[in-house]
Amino acid sequence: MVEREEVIKLARLSKLAFSPEEIDRFTVDMQAIVAFADRIAAAEGAAEGAPEPDSRLRDDVVGKSFSQEEILRNAPGERGGFFHLPKEVQLW
Repeated sequence: MVEREEVIKLARLSKLAFSPEEIDRFTVDMQAIVAFADRIAAAEGAAEGAPEPDSRLRDDVVGKSFSQEEILRNAPGERGGFFHLPKEVQLW
C-alpha cells in the first residue's frame, strides 16, 4: 500500500511541488497502480516467464571477407573510400 508520506518523498526526490490535494490524488492513483501490478503478478502463468526461443544459434565462424575496393565496386557512388549517396531529404 502506498502511503501519503511515500508520495511526498517521491515528489521531493523528483523536485516536484504539489498541493495537499494533488498529493492526496496522487496517493490514490499510486495505490491503484500498485494494486493493478499486484493483480498482474498474481495472474496465472505470470511465474512461468518468457518462453525459450525456438531458433537455434549457429557457431560464430569467420568467413570470407571482402576488401574495401570490392565492396565499393557495388556502391552507387564512392567518395574518399566511403559510400556516397544522393540526399533523400527534400526541403520545400
